This record gives sequence, structure tokens and C-alpha cells, in this order.
Amino acid sequence: MSEFVIRQYLPEDEAFIKQEVPVWKKCENILPTRDAWKYVRPLLEAAKRANGFGLSANQVDLDIPLFVSTIEGKLQPCYRPTVVCHDPRAGTYAGKEMCLSFPGAAI
Repeated sequence: MSEFVIRQYLPEDEAFIKQEVPVWKKCENILPTRDAWKYVRPLLEAAKRANGFGLSANQVDLDIPLFVSTIEGKLQPCYRPTVVCHDPRAGTYAGKEMCLSFPGAAI
């Protein structure tokens, strides 16, 4: 499998500004879990090369519900994630949020 290239959107990118590219969309391809594993290592390697804390499959043009994220200091894969509940007592996160697909942008 070839090396993944992270898709980046720049502020001056006309297609992004005019929303001609589907940036946010629901994944249409649901693979059996055993087939999704072949994408985990290349996704982990792409995140490490970019010094990222996580990376989603759609950021490397894969239309599958897979991401890798730093959990307890180690990059871990997550396939077909589901939010089962949110406990408002759990607190809030305060910090800078960044995205490898939007270089230089932070919220």
C-alpha cells in the first residue's frame, strides 16, 4: 500500500471557499472490521510523519469510518466509532484545537 498524503485546505483554495469539494460528509463505505485493519498502519504512519495527535481516514481520501487518535500517550485506531452518551458532569476541554487538513488554523 502506498504512503497516505494528508489532504490540506488552504484559505486561498477557491474550491474550498466556494464549497465545491465535499469536506464534511458521511462515510458511505462500511468494511468488515478485518478488511479495515489494512488501513490502520498506513494511517498511523501518516499521523506520525505529520507530528499529529490523530488523523481521520477522510483526511487521506479514504471513505471509511476510521481514525487514529492519541489515547494515554499512544496512537490508537478507532473503527466505526459511536457516541453512546455524553455526561455533562464530565467537564469541558479547554485548549487549542488544530487540524492537519487546515495547516496553521487553530480554534
